[in-house]
Amino acid sequence: MTVELADRHEPDDLQLRRSPAVQATSKAAAREMGATSSLALKTSVDVCRASTMGHSPSMRMSSKALRWRQLLGAMAVAALALALLIAIGKGFAVAWRNFYPPSSGYWNSLDAGERSVAMGQFRLALVQALAAVGAAVALLYTARNYRLSHRGQVTERFSKALERLGSEEPYVRLGGILALEQILQDSPTQANHAVQVLNGFVREKSPKVGERKERQRAVVARRAAKRSGRRKTPSAADRLGLPSDIHAALVALAGWSDRKSPGMDQVPHLGGLDLSGAFIPEIDLHRAEMRGASVSRANLIGADLRLARLDNALLIAALLEGADLTSADLEGANLSQASIRDAIFEKANLRGVNLSSVRGKGVIMSKVSLESAYMRSAMLQGADLSGSSLRKADLSDATLVCAGLEGVQLSGSRLIGASLEQATLSGAWLGGADLTRCDLSDADLADCGLHDADLSEAEGLTVQQLLRARPTLTTKLPEALRKDPRVIARISEVERQDRSHVPSTFGMTRGLLRLNS
Repeated sequence: MTVELADRHEPDDLQLRRSPAVQATSKAAAREMGATSSLALKTSVDVCRASTMGHSPSMRMSSKALRWRQLLGAMAVAALALALLIAIGKGFAVAWRNFYPPSSGYWNSLDAGERSVAMGQFRLALVQALAAVGAAVALLYTARNYRLSHRGQVTERFSKALERLGSEEPYVRLGGILALEQILQDSPTQANHAVQVLNGFVREKSPKVGERKERQRAVVARRAAKRSGRRKTPSAADRLGLPSDIHAALVALAGWSDRKSPGMDQVPHLGGLDLSGAFIPEIDLHRAEMRGASVSRANLIGADLRLARLDNALLIAALLEGADLTSADLEGANLSQASIRDAIFEKANLRGVNLSSVRGKGVIMSKVSLESAYMRSAMLQGADLSGSSLRKADLSDATLVCAGLEGVQLSGSRLIGASLEQATLSGAWLGGADLTRCDLSDADLADCGLHDADLSEAEGLTVQQLLRARPTLTTKLPEALRKDPRVIARISEVERQDRSHVPSTFGMTRGLLRLNS
């Protein structure tokens, strides 16, 4: 009876749980969960086994070599510790024999008072030595704790920065990037990891070259809004051409001061990215990987692009004034309408580059390869192209006033309508070049090879220039100059010099053939 009353006063949910139907359902669910857990456990074990069995022999060998290396390292540490203990023991024995008063030779000659004083001094020295050792141990322990604490703080900062980078809010991502930049400056040991994260962030968040339709539509919408008066001030994205977080990540990558130090092999990887309109003057992109990237209309004034890989990159209308591109690879790049005033391209690879309509007063392009370059309407006043190769380059309507073209190879190039006033072409080779309507007023043609060159319609060409140059019978000259006796005599002299060189070459060749036979 008591039990029945107790059952009547039980809560409804307890009575419901005690019902047979609910108990049966619970047991079935438990069996299903058990089966699921067993299946998950079996699956994880299979995956681990597959991953273990799927390792290649080279990976197994590398893990075995790693274990042997760890064992040898532990043995070396143990041997070093044993040697250190032996050295300490020997040193302690020597010190005890030399400084402990009863072991000294004069101990027997001392009276009781002197022995007491000597023992007191010895005890005091021993206490001081132990105190010094304890202080040194405490100092080492404090330094170790500080290092561990600092490492933990850096790890915590790194983790928080990664969390911020995954945020949807741009200002939160910007805070994460600034935190990583601070880690780059404060903790060189974590620098490579931070640079890898920043490189991945830039590559993931930046648009790729070719994915520009959305951006173009957004630009059109912004311009329409600006014309309608609905928008008065441009945003940061309009001014920079890039979102603020991507811009900050680029600055952090480029501003890393230890990137060029030994052991730090991380460089900005920007290949194939669309960074058009970026505002990054004086940025350090030394050795940067930028193949196929687009930095058109970007502000790169004073940028460091030495040894950068920019082949097939787009730099249309980019600002490269004062930039340093020494030994950079720009093969097939498009720099049309770019501003390259006072830029340095020394020893750069510019094969097949598009330099049409560039503005480059005072640019340095000495010892560069400009073969098959497209340089129509380029304005390169006072440029230094000495020692460069411009074979089959197109310089039609280009302005090269006062340019330095000493020793330049211009064979097969097109200089139609180009302006070479007061340019220095001493020692240059213009074999097969087309100089139709080319202005050569006051140009220095000393020892300039003109074999097969077409100067029939050249402007500003004088007899004095031809007397210093090396025209031949195949050189096409204006009618008045071709009939000038002085020019005829100069052509005969050059032909005679050339003929005097040819037989010697043939004779040497015949001699070599006889030796080989």
